[in-house]
Amino acid sequence: MKTFILTEGGGKIGFGHIARCFSLYQAFEERQIPAQMLIYGYSDVAAILPENGYQLVDWIHDSVVRRKLLAGSDLVIIDSMIVSQETVLNIAAQARAVACIDDARRITHKSDNTTIIDWTPFAEKEYAPIGGKNSDYLLGTKYISLRKPFWDVPEREIKEEVASILITMGGGDLRGLSPRLLKILQVEMPSGVRKQVVIGRGFDESIVTQLLKMGREDDVALIFYPGAVEMAAAFGNADIVVSGGGQTLYELARMGLPAIAIEVIDNQRLDIAGWHTVGSIDYAGKWNDEKTYDNVASLIRRLGSSCQCRREMGLKGSESADGQGARRIVDHLIRKRNEICI
Repeated sequence: MKTFILTEGGGKIGFGHIARCFSLYQAFEERQIPAQMLIYGYSDVAAILPENGYQLVDWIHDSVVRRKLLAGSDLVIIDSMIVSQETVLNIAAQARAVACIDDARRITHKSDNTTIIDWTPFAEKEYAPIGGKNSDYLLGTKYISLRKPFWDVPEREIKEEVASILITMGGGDLRGLSPRLLKILQVEMPSGVRKQVVIGRGFDESIVTQLLKMGREDDVALIFYPGAVEMAAAFGNADIVVSGGGQTLYELARMGLPAIAIEVIDNQRLDIAGWHTVGSIDYAGKWNDEKTYDNVASLIRRLGSSCQCRREMGLKGSESADGQGARRIVDHLIRKRNEICI
């Protein structure tokens, strides 16, 4: 079964698409089906991917290279915010079966061999069928694709008192918010509460320098370049998280960890709205709205003072994200490919 996973990432693009595609890679690996990841992006993806599991290649714009690489493919999975509709249709014409992760709902899928995937909360109620007559759909949180350390995790115990708060603004902190958020935590929370900041490989040096100066405080800890295992452990040890939107919100829901979310880019809007409706996050606002940071401060105070509130939010998240989505997607795609090839 010749299987390809096409995505983008690294640098300022971030690692969200890489993370969720790698979870599908791991699920194929668990089924003893080798998959190859083709990535349009930057070399820093090497830090989070297996050496022989991917290629850096411009599959989005170089049609000659793309056709050569995908020749004879049984299954191609596409996860991209950059790829054009025309390219998606060209890939669908070349492969026996195609799956497109389209949680931004920006592509009109016309090919009959396409599986359309959107695991945004409530997508099963909101996604209008836009595929070919034989297209199928995997919609809603049942299909959330998370990295392997998030598949099987213990039930969270919510502590009466907050001991640790974590800031994670993605692999590159596109807007440079981490120092400002850490300052808010230092003002709002007692010195005995541990303040942790995740630093990704895409961070600007100036942001890292600011955080290193602030990290001299005894109650501040900086987490450099964590992989999936380290992130799962950091989430397991935190009581509240201040986060950007996107894929991280799905991991936090799985961990039963209440979060305060900031919209960093427009394509995070559906994710944030979905999890806010579920009840697992509080929404502070957009990154460029000054009121957002007042909201962060007041929400920290509210969550910090209410164990019951944190418990309810965590339970709502974990009830919506059971960690088995990648396995469900892969099993479905294997069945579909086999049906097409009969």
